[in-house]
Amino acid sequence: MITKLQIMTWFEMHRKGTVKQLVEELGGKGDRVAAIVCGLVREGALVRSASTGTGTRCRMYELSEGKTNRQRIREYVTEHGPVSSRQVSDGTGLDMGAVQRILRDEHDAGRLERYSSEKCSEHQGSFLYVAAHELCQFGCSNPMTAFINQQLRAVRQEMRA
Repeated sequence: MITKLQIMTWFEMHRKGTVKQLVEELGGKGDRVAAIVCGLVREGALVRSASTGTGTRCRMYELSEGKTNRQRIREYVTEHGPVSSRQVSDGTGLDMGAVQRILRDEHDAGRLERYSSEKCSEHQGSFLYVAAHELCQFGCSNPMTAFINQQLRAVRQEMRA
């Protein structure tokens, strides 16, 4: 039976690999190895770096450098400004499907802003992403505006009293 420790030791020696390579070298059932690898990805010990072909057994995995895929993508978008999912995939070395899923989740959570790139011929038909804090924030989401509104409220209450 294959254990997490055996898989982590294998990745420390080989750095990158697929589930198929793990099954060939360590033995065991492919489904069991795939389940352990998926668990290690969820824990952040491994990251899915790319796909070497079609199907789940051809996905390439590597040891995490202490950062999750989400963190790597957020850092890339923050550093490089408006970028498409293709640029993020190329820049981080992550699989395009994983990048698109994470970008969508980060947008839904409000950490990234997404806008259409119809006016930009280079990225036409795709979305461009930018870190949410880079955009101008209006209303009470801006701390200074919230402070001014609070002071105005206090003055109005004093005038009524």
